[in-house]
Formats: sequence, structure tokens, C-alpha cells
Amino acid sequence: MVTILSNALGRGRCDARCYNAKGSKCDCICGGAHHGRGLSGAIEAAREHLTSAQLHRIERESRLPPRERRKKAKADSQGELF
Repeated sequence: MVTILSNALGRGRCDARCYNAKGSKCDCICGGAHHGRGLSGAIEAAREHLTSAQLHRIERESRLPPRERRKKAKADSQGELF
């Protein structure tokens, strides 16, 4: 799972639960900007408000095998963001 946005405290994030969503309700920190767009659509939408370093990290993570993405998502959920 690739995290598109997160806050510095790790208390909010926009990840696969949002950008792969099927419904219309969005409760994450993107405010619906990435909701249901898929990973590539979310990355494209995020280009406007992320730094080049953040975009590079997201694009690098999106190329990881699924097992490595899950490992990274687990580490992120435990407060090891960026």
C-alpha cells in the first residue's frame, strides 16, 4: 500500500483505502482529491501540492513488489513515516 499523503504526526493518511475506493465517501486527509482514482491517478493529482522529494518517494514505492509495499505500509502505520 503506497501512502500518498500523511501528516507529520502520522495521524492522517491517504493510501490505497482511498485511491482504490469504490464508494463516494472519503474520510482521509486528501478531502476526496484522490478518492477512487487508482494509484496512478492519485499520484497525478498529488503533483500539485507535494515536493519533488515526496513525489520521488511515492513513485519509488509504487514500483515495489506487493510484499514489499505491505512491509512498508506496516512500518508506516507504526510511526516510521518518511
